[in-house]
Amino acid sequence: MGMLDTAGAWQAREDAVGEWYQMDLGSVHLLVGVVTQGRYYGGFTGWEPAYEWVTSYNLSYSENGVVWSAYGGGAILLGNTNSNSKRTNTLTAGGSLQAQALDGLMARYVRIHPLTWNNHISMRA
Repeated sequence: MGMLDTAGAWQAREDAVGEWYQMDLGSVHLLVGVVTQGRYYGGFTGWEPAYEWVTSYNLSYSENGVVWSAYGGGAILLGNTNSNSKRTNTLTAGGSLQAQALDGLMARYVRIHPLTWNNHISMRA
């Protein structure tokens, strides 16, 4: 959240399944989708690709930061295919990836759990 189209990115401590990126929305909101990007960095010439992105992930969410639910029972969401394109996954209350009017889930906290990645676990969301 708040990192899309910036030079900064979240990077996992280790390139291993079990790492996660947590976002705090500040209060409980209706969450209808997740948008992700790979990692860019500002090199000597400004914006240069780092060739790092998450290619698939699971999502978990919570209203209080204590009790967590796995989205879609652990559904695998598609991630990015390059450093800069945005990937949107629409969320539904039943965990289906099919868009439905006024659907979504209630959450304050969201965790992205990378499953596969290109080069290193890095992302913007």
